[in-house]
Amino acid sequence: MVRRKKTKSKAKKISFRRRTPKKKKPRKKFTLPHFMLVLKVAGAVAAFIALGIGFTLLNNYMQNKSSVSDKTALLELVNPPVWLSEELKGKIYAAAVAGDEDLKLDEDAARSVQQNLEKYAAWLDEIVVQATHESLRIEAKWRKPIAIVKLGMLKVYVDSELVVLDFMEMEKLPIVEVEGLPLTVKVPSAGSLWPRDDLSAAVELLVQLDRMDNLVTPEKPLLYEIDNINVSNYNGRRDNRRSHIILYLSLIHI
Repeated sequence: MVRRKKTKSKAKKISFRRRTPKKKKPRKKFTLPHFMLVLKVAGAVAAFIALGIGFTLLNNYMQNKSSVSDKTALLELVNPPVWLSEELKGKIYAAAVAGDEDLKLDEDAARSVQQNLEKYAAWLDEIVVQATHESLRIEAKWRKPIAIVKLGMLKVYVDSELVVLDFMEMEKLPIVEVEGLPLTVKVPSAGSLWPRDDLSAAVELLVQLDRMDNLVTPEKPLLYEIDNINVSNYNGRRDNRRSHIILYLSLIHI
């Protein structure tokens, strides 16, 4: 029996040699020119975004304006006052279509417009809207502001009947400021009465002056010469020996 010689298997060699580390690429330095370039790119992107938003808002505004203009083309204001401004006219028209109606020349549209004006147009009273073959005719009594009250950032008008009107620029009317009302007073909403004794006294005085201007000096109204009326000592609430109501003339006309 022949014995085979045992052959020793060669062990696999394991190498423990350290691999030479790869050289790291040097980091790029963020220099000032690079920083300025990034800022310019970011600024350009922001500008494009703002421009896109601006065009979107402008487009929406023009569409809304065009929509309101199309809807109000059938409206007709009968005998509007000479002091009516374009801003107030636009406000009246916007109130007339507040329900987003598709205006037609029929009684249903006239009734809807009248209801909208009675609800949203504080500047109008005794409103009557009629449908004709050509337009929806709006007849009303216009509330004429005669006094303005400023309390902090709030500004409101008051007419001869003490009805509150929302503020807007009115260049064609001599509106006198009433000062001296308590800062804590609560101002009613537009279209509501403001029954205050001190305010009522100031407004009544302005109404009488307005009547005198119309009768005596229509070409040069005295109301234009008055800057404000102070009612802080109305009914002697501060000092009974001093004047209760004081009129101050405008320095421009002195």
